[in-house]
Amino acid sequence: MVVGLRVESENIQTGKVKHSNSSYFTMVAKNDKGENEAVPGLILDDIESIRRFARSLKRQEQGRVRRDLFKVEDFRVEEYVKRLKEQNAQITYEI
Repeated sequence: MVVGLRVESENIQTGKVKHSNSSYFTMVAKNDKGENEAVPGLILDDIESIRRFARSLKRQEQGRVRRDLFKVEDFRVEEYVKRLKEQNAQITYEI
């Protein structure tokens, strides 16, 4: 199960609330023997819950694609050096 966490901060003087950061955590249910345990399925009872679940499926799919694109054995540093130089990063690695 993937659990999303959204952190917001509030300026106590003005009451203004802003989004600070978001994270996702993978949670695994365990039984008394420490083995993975199945959990009941989600109940999607409104459009918002369906939208959020569909979004999570897409995010997982994109994560798998990113993982496959950047496998250590297939990564070609030369393809990314120029792009990285356009970022706020100093590359000291010699190609």
